[in-house]
Amino acid sequence: MRVVDSGADSMRKILVLTAALLLLCGAQSVVADVGSTSATSKLGAAESTAEWDKMTLEQKGQSLEERRRKLDEQRHELEEKRLNLDQPRHDIESRRFPLQQKRLVLDQESAQLQDEYTKLDEKRQLLDQKRVELDMEYHKVDTEKQPLNQRRLALDKRRHEMDAEWRKLDTEKMPYDLQRMEIDEKWRLTDLEQLHLEKQRKQLEQLKAAERK
Repeated sequence: MRVVDSGADSMRKILVLTAALLLLCGAQSVVADVGSTSATSKLGAAESTAEWDKMTLEQKGQSLEERRRKLDEQRHELEEKRLNLDQPRHDIESRRFPLQQKRLVLDQESAQLQDEYTKLDEKRQLLDQKRVELDMEYHKVDTEKQPLNQRRLALDKRRHEMDAEWRKLDTEKMPYDLQRMEIDEKWRLTDLEQLHLEKQRKQLEQLKAAERK
């Protein structure tokens, strides 16, 4: 039984390391995309500065409004993608819940069997001290342990099947988690751009107010 548990622990460790590597690769990809987007934004800003200075206040206002409209469309698309990702993630969690319940039942049965197993071991130790006089009782206890061992093996088999299904669900969920991270990063960038547009809009309103005076 300890050998089986050790194998299960090894599989869990391998799964955790694999998930960590995949998340690291996804994070590096997101960072690379963000770096590329940032560089492109800076280049575009440098090229548009001269054109911006040549615009009238009304043209600047129209430009800001157009950029805000496009930004709102982009944020709307990101929100739809986020909702589309949330649904399969929720479905996977819903499928995981009954497995969790079954797993708890298995743990309870395993704990109960372990208690019975421990009690029998204690009884066996007492019988070992009286082996000469109690050979027949010793054989009886061994006979009592056999069905418990069979039940324990059956529980181990069921636990391994549950672990396999658990790992399968983790694997299915991982790409959605990575896509969610990418979308969250793009969402953060749109927030920054929106703040920049709002700042420019306020400056433009101040200029208009100054001209009216």
